[in-house]
Amino acid sequence: MYTAHISGTDATIDMVFIPAGTFVLGSPETEAERDADEGPQREITLAPFWMGRYEITYDQFAPFRYLQQDSDSAASELPFRADAVARPSPPYEDPAHGMGNQGFPAVGMTQWAALHFAKWVSDKTGDF
Repeated sequence: MYTAHISGTDATIDMVFIPAGTFVLGSPETEAERDADEGPQREITLAPFWMGRYEITYDQFAPFRYLQQDSDSAASELPFRADAVARPSPPYEDPAHGMGNQGFPAVGMTQWAALHFAKWVSDKTGDF
């Protein structure tokens, strides 16, 4: 495990190593109550990768969501600044709908915002 620091913020992300492996995807045709979309079975091999130990929290996502919580610093020597195309629009209401924010999982982002958050984290940490 290692902890990635998001440059220019107080946020960190605990990462765990997932080793390479192979598994069988799908269920056998002889399995009881098997649905047609559960096959055919095939062997899948994954390369090793790093993954966040926990879900991304509000505290980790907020510097990306809110410009005033971010800075231009990045892992590289060049300054980094997410622009209006990459950064999500400010929310009109509480994205958590009263379920909590600090310390809780980040909610209320689009798939597009989640993708750009991952790119932002890569630029800020220097790790892909």
